[in-house]
Amino acid sequence: MSYWSFFKKNLMIFLILVLISLFFLKLFGKSDKIRDAAIGLSISYVNSLIGFLFIYWGYNKSQNRFFGALYVSIIFRFLLIFSLLFVLIEILNFEALVLILTLCISYFSFMGLEIYLINKNGNIEVTS
Repeated sequence: MSYWSFFKKNLMIFLILVLISLFFLKLFGKSDKIRDAAIGLSISYVNSLIGFLFIYWGYNKSQNRFFGALYVSIIFRFLLIFSLLFVLIEILNFEALVLILTLCISYFSFMGLEIYLINKNGNIEVTS
């Protein structure tokens, strides 16, 4: 699977999640929280792309480099997400429930897509 193939499928999931979020926010009368949901979805989307980029980079490397890239990616993204959540919730007064709920749902959706595509294809096409 190429990075661009993953990118396109990831973008499709992102757009589907945006539509679902808009539907539920309108349904429950939380239209004023669209910004919060959009930020949560966007953080998760970028997180997914960064994670796959690290996997993509390390796929044909030695086992030590691959796992090094994987662990650095996990720590970097963890710190980035929680720093962003702190700033958004504590400083910019975003709605915590909407932000974190959309972040979690989209995070697990993107993770499921990533696992499915890597498992289905069995390999990642790395072109130099």
